Amino acid sequence: MFSICFCDDTPATLHKYIELFELIAERHQIPVSIRAFSSGEEFLVYLENPNHFFDLYFVEAGLKDISGIDTVLRIHEYDPWGLVIFLGVRAECASDCFAAYPFNYIIKSKLNFIRGESVFLNAYSVFKQKKKPYIVCKNRTTFQCIQLSDISHFETLGRLVVVHFKDRSFEFYSKLNIIEQSVKNKGFIRVHRSYIVNLSYILDADKENIFLTGHETPVPIGQIYLDHVRRETYPFFSINSSSLSVK
Repeated sequence: MFSICFCDDTPATLHKYIELFELIAERHQIPVSIRAFSSGEEFLVYLENPNHFFDLYFVEAGLKDISGIDTVLRIHEYDPWGLVIFLGVRAECASDCFAAYPFNYIIKSKLNFIRGESVFLNAYSVFKQKKKPYIVCKNRTTFQCIQLSDISHFETLGRLVVVHFKDRSFEFYSKLNIIEQSVKNKGFIRVHRSYIVNLSYILDADKENIFLTGHETPVPIGQIYLDHVRRETYPFFSINSSSLSVK
């Protein structure tokens, strides 16, 4: 079930949204549950219950009691994985709203069936991908939802963490200790104070470096992590490969 909520202080507008997205969901045979809230305060009280999260949040940018931006920032506190779409009246307000990391920003007067269908299907696609293990990485202007299976490794770069996935990389503000806890018991291993690698990407290793699929530059093994690397990778490679040569 794909759960959606709308937060808008105009009852007639809420009714319009519900009818529109129920019609879109029916056309694509996607089961949905939709709930509406007429104020930011009512909505945030509801979200205080940890069982009251949604997969997709539509929030009016110009809410009168609590601003749309403040409401969305609170949503992220309760539910950092939820997708949020702002509904605004002017395009020039979009840049302010993106400080709250929304999935999208839509002009309310342009939210017709075609536009709504496009947004709905994009959000539903992300929702399906989220069924697989993933991590959300945010910087000041955007965010990335990245499947763990696509990530080869993480590294620190000054105050930033860089995640390497597929043929891309993404820099975001975090600490490697936090990342290490996020991917604990999910096929990743800390090999250096500045590196975490995905076990499934390891091609070979010696006592100083790990060589990863798709990367010419090896990842160094910190001496304090060497015993840990031995313990964690030998069982893995006894099943999947015979190439590991850490000595």
